[in-house]
Amino acid sequence: MTFATERDLEHGQRGKRLAAAAMALGLALPWATAACAQPAPGADRAWHAQITALAGAVQLDGRLADYQWDVNPRGAWGAEATVGRSRLAGGVRVWSSTTRQSLDPTVASASPLVHSTSLELVLRGDVVERWGGRLVASASGGWLHLGYDPDRLEIDGGGGPVTVDLAPIDTGVMGGGLGVERSFGARWLAGVELDHRFFDLDAAHQSGGSTVVRRERFGDWNARFRIGWAIR
Repeated sequence: MTFATERDLEHGQRGKRLAAAAMALGLALPWATAACAQPAPGADRAWHAQITALAGAVQLDGRLADYQWDVNPRGAWGAEATVGRSRLAGGVRVWSSTTRQSLDPTVASASPLVHSTSLELVLRGDVVERWGGRLVASASGGWLHLGYDPDRLEIDGGGGPVTVDLAPIDTGVMGGGLGVERSFGARWLAGVELDHRFFDLDAAHQSGGSTVVRRERFGDWNARFRIGWAIR
């Protein structure tokens, strides 16, 4: 669960419309690419597979700072495996990072690590090829796991220490993005990509002297460097 104090959780409708539009674009673009783009004469129509190592950074939603999350950019790493034909490929991606959430700003030990791991289905589509490189659109959706370390803390409750159990959080995640990549030789490729994802968390805040919990939508930006090996 995510915590805040004296926070207004009513967000503007404009922000929600922009988020929904970005999500729809990320999900639709690879399909539109496959439907509209005509393969070049002599294009490779054979099935192909690819294993890719990923490294980069994650920028969490700035609104999570109101819940005492560290939203500074953090290093991230992962891997991806895809199978495809012609311009389209689909597969799975694992992506991990860490940050911290402070439950008691007066006690340094009350800022546990938060390990984030996502397992997503990924769809990738080549939009255009120029000068030996490719512009690639992607869409993804799956499962996000957040785990605390340590998962039990004692904090000052005003009348004495209070033990807080930090249960792991599992939620859905989805998003889309764009990237560029280039092949090197017959099997190797390298590229960079940027995507934006959305996920929902239970957020607790103080309202009128009582604690209110409601579901809130947050997001993150992910920049990745890709090194892949093609299996023919």
